[in-house]
Amino acid sequence: MARRIRVSGTNRVRRHLYFPKNWIESIGPFFMGVAVVAKSPRQRAMENQDILGEIFNIIGLDLEAPGNNVSQTRKDLFYAARTCRIFLDPAINALWRVLPSLFPLLKLLPSFQLVNNQYVRLKC
Repeated sequence: MARRIRVSGTNRVRRHLYFPKNWIESIGPFFMGVAVVAKSPRQRAMENQDILGEIFNIIGLDLEAPGNNVSQTRKDLFYAARTCRIFLDPAINALWRVLPSLFPLLKLLPSFQLVNNQYVRLKC
């Protein structure tokens, strides 16, 4: 079975071309001006959120181990989250999984504000 495709000519008259159906499916992305590029296994792995989550969770294990430089690990996760969109969710999840105290969560509340070098809860 043939498929009909509209192609505009130089004189703005529309012509119809008929091509075999299988030919259109095999060359379709190139015919429409979009080149299909195969991704390498490394590229597919770096775009997989499950694999990235495991990688960042392993990096985040340093947050739980005693004697490690926790502030440097938190900075590394923060910088990784800002590197690209693909790293954002897994790195932020690993960063927030272990907190040194409840203070970072309290700072998210609008009623928890700094007044005279002390954090107080303001009535809303």
